[in-house]
Amino acid sequence: MSDKCGQFHPVAFVVTSHETTEDFKIFYEALIDMCKTLKVKYKPVYIMQDACPASKEAILLFFPNVIILMCYFHVKKNVRDHKKLMPHENFDDLMRFLTKIHYSHNKDEFKKNINAFKKTYENVFPAMYEYCASWFEGVWSNWQIYHTKPGCANTNSNIESFNRSVKRFTDRKKMTMTSALKKIFKIIVYYSTEFSEFETKPKYNKKTKEVAALYTKSNFTEIRANKIRCTGKNSTYILILNDKNSDVLCSCTCKYFIKSAVCAHLLAYSNLNDLNLFGRAYSKPVKPVLEKFISRNKKGAKKKVGAPKKVTNCLERE
Repeated sequence: MSDKCGQFHPVAFVVTSHETTEDFKIFYEALIDMCKTLKVKYKPVYIMQDACPASKEAILLFFPNVIILMCYFHVKKNVRDHKKLMPHENFDDLMRFLTKIHYSHNKDEFKKNINAFKKTYENVFPAMYEYCASWFEGVWSNWQIYHTKPGCANTNSNIESFNRSVKRFTDRKKMTMTSALKKIFKIIVYYSTEFSEFETKPKYNKKTKEVAALYTKSNFTEIRANKIRCTGKNSTYILILNDKNSDVLCSCTCKYFIKSAVCAHLLAYSNLNDLNLFGRAYSKPVKPVLEKFISRNKKGAKKKVGAPKKVTNCLERE
């Protein structure tokens, strides 16, 4: 689960050797039962996942009204896996175009961006265009920022980072079920002692603060009460104060606010007029010491890269 500052908070762990609909049903049944036992209301509005039909089918059995979002991180990863469909020197430009599509403000802008993408790549690199176009329609096409409320997660990259950290705990070694469960309990202890609060409101970071400092009062013009025009070097945005549809009671038409629910334009206006719209700055929490949980390479030893040479099934019956 992620909070309004994009922090990842593990809620439950599952160990499975398959990813069928039945496996996901067992997981969600156990999660719902756990929430009932703890008297926690669990009614997700959004669930982010990769393009896994089995997971989607199980989710809709328990949460028929939930909005299932496609992870933008996995869209990029899948496109990178097909980079041989076009010349290497043109690939970075295509990825930047996909980022532009990801930052579409609304459905109309999304259609406009994919039409521009079609004109650019359909005739020049037809194979790559055809593959990318498969992510523009259908059940896995909702990976743009406008599908969620500002500040909600748009990728599963935090989960992927967590999965990578699990390999540090296991030192990439094959383990029996018993030893694997013991290691998982250590991971639970580690994340249970992590010094991080669940942020319910978005907060600005250091980079946003630095950009906000570049603006002056001359960049802002009041259109009417609670509606401000922000004019930058190459663009103009509209700030709305006292916006009841926003978690911070304000909004901006820029893509950064739509993605993160905080932006340099609002922060600059807030600072210049002593409004204190966002409170304190957000900084990443200090994590507890890892030494007793994670095995590290000896100083000077070569770092292990990739999977072990002899890899078999990760789970075996004892």
